[in-house]
Amino acid sequence: MPNMLHYFAAVSGSTVVRPLFFVFPSDRLARDNDWEFMWGEAMLIIPALDMSPEVYAYLPQDASWYSLRDPDYGVKSASGLEHLNAGIDEVLPVFIRGGCIIPRQAPEMTTIASRKNPLELVIALNDSAEASGTLFWDDGESPITENCCGIYQFKMRANSTHAEFTVTGNAANVPIPPLNVIDIFGYDWQPHFETAVVNGVSRSLSSCASYDSSKRVISINCTNLLNISSVGQSISWSNTYWEIVDPDKRIDCLPAPRTDSVGNRCAQVGCIYDNNANGGVPACYFPRRSGYVKTGTTTDGVVLERYPGVANPYGDNMSPIFFKYSQIGSTVNIRIGPEGRYEPPLSLPRESYDTGEVLVVEQSTETGVFAFKVKRLSTNQSIWDTTIGGLMFADQYIQIAAFIGSSEIFGLGEHTRSRFRHVVNNYTTWPMFSRDQFPSSSTSYQNLYGVYPFYLAVENDHKAHGVLILNSNAQELMIGPAPHIVYRTIGGMLDIYFFPGPRPEDVVRQYAAFVGKPALPPYWAFGYQLCKYGYKSLTELKETISEVQKAGIPLDVVYADIDHMDLYQDFTLGQNWKELPTYIKELHDQSMHAILIFDPAIQVDSESFERGINKSAKFVEWERNDQVPRAIQDLYPLVNNTKIMLGTVWPLKHVAFPDFTAPQTREWWKNEILRFHKEVGFDGMWIDMNEPTNIGTNENDTQPITPNHSNRPYISPLMCPLNGPDSKYDMPLYETYNVFVYENGAEKSYLSSKTLCMVGMTKAGRIYDTKTLYGFYESIATRAGMEAVTPKRPLVLTRSSFPSGGRYAGHWLGDNIASYGDLRVSIAGIQDFSMFGIPYVGADICGFRGNTTEELCLRWHQLGAFYTFSRNHNDIGQIRQDPAAWPSVAAAARKSHLFRYRYLPYLYTLHYFAAVSGSTVVRPLFFVFPSDRLARDNDWEFMWGEAMLIIPALDMSPEVYAYLPQDASWYSLRDPDYGVKSASGLEHLNAGIDEVLPVFIRGGCIIPRQAPEMTTIASRKNPLELVIALNDSAEASGTLFWDDGESPITENCCGIYQFKMRANSTHAEFTVTGNAVCEMVLPSMRKICLKLFRSVSSWTKESYSEVLFGLF
Repeated sequence: MPNMLHYFAAVSGSTVVRPLFFVFPSDRLARDNDWEFMWGEAMLIIPALDMSPEVYAYLPQDASWYSLRDPDYGVKSASGLEHLNAGIDEVLPVFIRGGCIIPRQAPEMTTIASRKNPLELVIALNDSAEASGTLFWDDGESPITENCCGIYQFKMRANSTHAEFTVTGNAANVPIPPLNVIDIFGYDWQPHFETAVVNGVSRSLSSCASYDSSKRVISINCTNLLNISSVGQSISWSNTYWEIVDPDKRIDCLPAPRTDSVGNRCAQVGCIYDNNANGGVPACYFPRRSGYVKTGTTTDGVVLERYPGVANPYGDNMSPIFFKYSQIGSTVNIRIGPEGRYEPPLSLPRESYDTGEVLVVEQSTETGVFAFKVKRLSTNQSIWDTTIGGLMFADQYIQIAAFIGSSEIFGLGEHTRSRFRHVVNNYTTWPMFSRDQFPSSSTSYQNLYGVYPFYLAVENDHKAHGVLILNSNAQELMIGPAPHIVYRTIGGMLDIYFFPGPRPEDVVRQYAAFVGKPALPPYWAFGYQLCKYGYKSLTELKETISEVQKAGIPLDVVYADIDHMDLYQDFTLGQNWKELPTYIKELHDQSMHAILIFDPAIQVDSESFERGINKSAKFVEWERNDQVPRAIQDLYPLVNNTKIMLGTVWPLKHVAFPDFTAPQTREWWKNEILRFHKEVGFDGMWIDMNEPTNIGTNENDTQPITPNHSNRPYISPLMCPLNGPDSKYDMPLYETYNVFVYENGAEKSYLSSKTLCMVGMTKAGRIYDTKTLYGFYESIATRAGMEAVTPKRPLVLTRSSFPSGGRYAGHWLGDNIASYGDLRVSIAGIQDFSMFGIPYVGADICGFRGNTTEELCLRWHQLGAFYTFSRNHNDIGQIRQDPAAWPSVAAAARKSHLFRYRYLPYLYTLHYFAAVSGSTVVRPLFFVFPSDRLARDNDWEFMWGEAMLIIPALDMSPEVYAYLPQDASWYSLRDPDYGVKSASGLEHLNAGIDEVLPVFIRGGCIIPRQAPEMTTIASRKNPLELVIALNDSAEASGTLFWDDGESPITENCCGIYQFKMRANSTHAEFTVTGNAVCEMVLPSMRKICLKLFRSVSSWTKESYSEVLFGLF
């Protein structure tokens, strides 16, 4: 290829190495990007300019791109911004552009030897299934003359029935090797090589040609395929469109792993078997004519009877079932199922936030079975289309599938993903069932602590919608390449809510209006927080806190993990922690706060448990007396005549699990909190292990191990019914991917692994149905307990959660790993939970599991300063990782958190509006710039509100490759480039270890702030300041919410102030408007343009040293 490009440079003056914008002249980002380049117009090269294992690349959007390197050879990459592997053991990322044909030869040790090998072609089809290219060939050394050489044009065209490849050109006077190999990328049809015609003669290529349907790649490797030196060479063959159902549009009929013959079972249930399916494409799949047929109507819907042609593979379809459609404002609700099914017992606001967008529901029988479509009225765009088929409704296997009309999907949880946006070019199943499973960047697709069956999709015209499936049973959602989804659950019913947007931010506000808006944490909760599991005594904790304070690092909250308990029992203090109440008073004297951990499991011979029994508190029980393992039960007098299910967690004896759905239990829990708070005086509660976790379930040959107690006595583990009639809940016919993803060879997993038996009972129903709600109900009970303790706003932090959980608690992302991969996935995590209605969220800074490194911990503190919940926490037995452990980390933590504290008035204001309107705090870029395609591609940068852009540094490279959205102006907020306006688009930015991450204020915005101190209480006493960044119209606006930082929000609790700035070449005006109803004394306000200042009575006019960016 270089030889050919150089030939045309010699005869026509064209370029060989080309900047991106030479090939894409109207692409602004191609002009910004001057570190990538092309060979001609066909090959894109992405350099790696440091030792980072990844490069942040831009693949121009007006083209399709296919990788030319192993192991992703032939794979189509999404255009736009991408993180790409750039390891030292592989070639740089190199792509061929769709529509191009590149000639090549197998390499040897010299060019002379290489030139003797047969010619090969790489053909990359464009969206029109066409491609073309050229080859120049001579002897490689003689002067160029008229008859010295050959110039050959290649063309390829294909459609659903036919494909043709042609070669034209002049006959050279030099020998040219034969063309033996042709690879074709982006081929969307099934080729029939037995029908091939080569140069007008039938010639089957079946023995030397193959097709990979998962990659859409044809590989032809036939000896003496074409002699291109002869004039007029061609190859053609016929195609067929995929029989029955396109491999991109399938619903797996047997999604559970199987060891028997899939084909036989597939035929038995009436599904279609494809023996040639590969690459994750379902081999056994439902025909589109499968599901239910409409047989009647009701006052609010239709009656459906099962279609007899295709059976449910995991049970008998119930019949009849009902389809019902209703609206809550602009929110559409569709309910499918028989009467009387279990539904999550949730008290939700079920309100609507209307934007004028309307969704409509249309029924259809176009495939011979009942289907429906949800459409956007303004565009007639289908956002859910169930004509794909596959509706199933058995007692323990419920399925619905739909074309979703968008390949840009966000949400679903709780999982770890390196990208906020889901990948839809293959079949990926996301299980959802609360489980004590630590997150890890190396193991995706596992269900973690919480359950969020909610996603947001962006349509082709940039409008967004949301879908919530309100179900608390074990469930999963498969995202497929059509694009389509397949939702499966093993209980309950289908209760689906559609939110019309049209902006992404609108979708989240509509979701929050329905499930409930998040609680506003107290102001101190936004300070830096420090925790460790494994302190041997209070003295060790105090020494660590003292060192952090001596390092000049702001610190607001100190945690005590389970180390503080007496043998790991809730509501107790261990021997080495008896002075904890005194220390907490000392913290309060320093304007600091303390949070303690609490697990739900209660030791069954403890005083706390006895008080619960005496107060008629309820605990999770076996369904029947004959299920109770009496040999264990009889060990404990308080439970020996009960059905209470006993398990094993951290305490050294058996434990019981409070049933927080019962009011008697919530009352007892509240009283335990009151009792313990009088003794210890903690400020917040951290509730852990509430999936709920039970250690050692079904592991008869092992025993739970508690750290520091390796000589603990053996206690029998919880054993669930895994055979017989009671096993239908712990081992249903379809166990879901919540089980499958944890199985490894002979190692069996169960729904009850690491938790309680599914046959267990609560007041709200069977654990099989309610387990996912356990942490949610504990959050409700715990918040109520804290509200009884103090008139101030409580802080509760929970590990397990469910939609609406943000009303009661914040969330941390769990027991992550000290790795750069986990640093990165935390960004998707905080964006997920911002969408889920829990804006107060963060990951354990420096990583919880495994030993961190100085460099990683430094980078993590830089990023963690921009989590809304900012806490350093690590595991027992790991090296020390508080920021004072290394001077470099201390410096980074100090600088980054002083920056954070400076802007807490803005962060707090964002949280207030989240609490009252359901808006987001941490925002993906496309929430602020919904029509910017690159903003959707870029999911490692994020914003605080709509004003502040944060650019993370995810490795030790001194630079980050950043995207500053183009529909705005941007000003730096960090030293030494403070106030400097940056060009929008793609930029390389400094990201040194000795400075704050790149942070920008958006033009048109006003941000309130205060000079930082070592605690939030001290910072709040400093004068208020404003940063004003003018937009291109020389205007800016912003808002401040101010209260005492801890009282419940009431009508007269606080002040809300709007700032506006306008300027032109002759005049500038700054105004403040708002309410002045609060009685508190506000800090002085440093203001702007005193002459034209219109004051509010609460503000003083003492000084004016404001920061104004972009003024003339």
